[in-house]
Amino acid sequence: MAIAHPYVVYDMKSDNTAGGYIDLIKAAYMGKGPENPLLESKNGFDEPVGMVDNIKFWQTTNVTTTTVANRTKYRSYLVGRGAVGAVDLQGSGPTKVEDPSKQQFKINVIRGGPQIADPAGMIGAAVSYRYVYLAKTLDSTTLRYRYFDAYVSLA
Repeated sequence: MAIAHPYVVYDMKSDNTAGGYIDLIKAAYMGKGPENPLLESKNGFDEPVGMVDNIKFWQTTNVTTTTVANRTKYRSYLVGRGAVGAVDLQGSGPTKVEDPSKQQFKINVIRGGPQIADPAGMIGAAVSYRYVYLAKTLDSTTLRYRYFDAYVSLA
């Protein structure tokens, strides 16, 4: 799976250089017509915007950006099978769980006002999270994920 900013996806799909994205589409989907998933216009948030060599591309504006010489670079992420695993923490689930497969953490909101920890009521509110699973990189010697930064034409 790959995650990229919509500007990066736009540049990727607009690349008409020899051996670029358009040529890749032509070679991979020669004669398949309109069912080519790379040419369909999708919103990218609930389904992929394209697929190349079994890599599904998703777009999101929630990516890291860096600025170099007054130009913004947008980070894209590529994650392969087995890159990250999730482990359930047995017996640590939140209380009042109706469906454990859908509720993996609990959010606690403490309203402001006088309390034991804040007798003067100076703290407006506090939020804490209680996770019942742990995500971990599985293989540190052969990294199955990569990221790269790119300048875009639209920014």
